[in-house]
Amino acid sequence: MTRRLSVPVLTIILWFQAASAEAQTVRASEPWRDWANVVAQSEPGDKIRLRLMQAPGSMRGRLIARDNAAITVELNGGGRQTFDRPRVRRLETEMESMRRAPAVGAAAGAAVAGGLIARVHDIVPTGKLLFAAAGAGIGALGGWGIGRLGRYKLIYEAPKK
Repeated sequence: MTRRLSVPVLTIILWFQAASAEAQTVRASEPWRDWANVVAQSEPGDKIRLRLMQAPGSMRGRLIARDNAAITVELNGGGRQTFDRPRVRRLETEMESMRRAPAVGAAAGAAVAGGLIARVHDIVPTGKLLFAAAGAGIGALGGWGIGRLGRYKLIYEAPKK
């Protein structure tokens, strides 16, 4: 009985650790200080978040084109705009893997709650279904939180002067 309980729990722990480690790894290294990283790690169509040197806040949109001198972005508010490299303070791309975090969390939560609690207690099938649904909801909420923490990957930040 202990083995049946430990596998889903271990799976969830490892998944949350991997998601957290991925978000920390992105911040740990510094290849993003080089503009060549923008060309190497982005593709036209990527969702991006952009901060400019002299502007507060950030802008979001889709990357249209990039080269060694500038990037062209279709902004969410409408319009296409080109930004020269000296104007860009920070550029991040949305990570596809983190979009699936709520679904993975829901599946893991349903498996743990449905399997763990139903095996420990003698419950009618409707009760098992309710526990699995509650576990899916809690897992989805946890996955959503993890997904929000590591949603964007830093690909460029202007060097500090």
